[in-house]
Amino acid sequence: MRTWLKLIGSTEKPITDHPFNGNYNDDQIGFRKANKPGIRTGDHLFLYAPGGSQRIFALAEAISDPQPKKVGNCQWSLEVRYLINLPVTSGILINEVSSDRHLIKSIKQASHIELRPEEYQSAYSKLVQNQIPVCVDLPLAPNLPNRVATTISRILRDSALVATLKQRYNFKCQICGTRLELPKGFFYCEAHHIRPLGAPHDGSDEESNLVIVCPNHHVLLDYGAIPLSTDSLVSSFHYINQAHIDYHNTTIHNLPNQAMQLRE
Repeated sequence: MRTWLKLIGSTEKPITDHPFNGNYNDDQIGFRKANKPGIRTGDHLFLYAPGGSQRIFALAEAISDPQPKKVGNCQWSLEVRYLINLPVTSGILINEVSSDRHLIKSIKQASHIELRPEEYQSAYSKLVQNQIPVCVDLPLAPNLPNRVATTISRILRDSALVATLKQRYNFKCQICGTRLELPKGFFYCEAHHIRPLGAPHDGSDEESNLVIVCPNHHVLLDYGAIPLSTDSLVSSFHYINQAHIDYHNTTIHNLPNQAMQLRE
């Protein structure tokens, strides 16, 4: 899979009207140049709107190769499905994606450019964060108990690492292949730390200690209800440390009562 940055609209003709908070939902993306674009089925495209916002607002997957189709100034057409699609003004500023490449200048010279792996990870993690809705309290109801302010301590986790790994597995459980589909084209899965974080397990927050799972299998692993092995995974595209698997099977799975007590 290759990842691209694709220009949508122009500074003179933005894809949405001022104040640029509309959505772009076209499932056919056009290319003006005569040469066939290098994008292929399965590639991912970050869509960038230069007009009014200069923001990357969507991540789409190519579900076809480019087809010759002259519509207006476009010579080629590509069919896509949206993995993330935000209002344009809710996207991420293009200059926040790369620390050593001027993407605005690069994309002006071509309608689409290929992104480096670190640029993909940066754009994806920031776009995912922007699609998470802000949580608000429900209106207060009568007879609710009083509240007391408390301070809690929690382990900081690498959200960008998890987001990238979920994308790699297309939000599918590595154990059963299930992908939970949500409204508006979103999907849901969870990341399980094979050797749990924090005392007394002291697992690491790194890719080799993670497996992408559905909520059901996450609970079963958390409570030691099932063993784990690389042979039991229906898909595995990243290195998993066997020592973490052994720890799960000997400490979490073989002692489920102890594991539950430690997690409560």
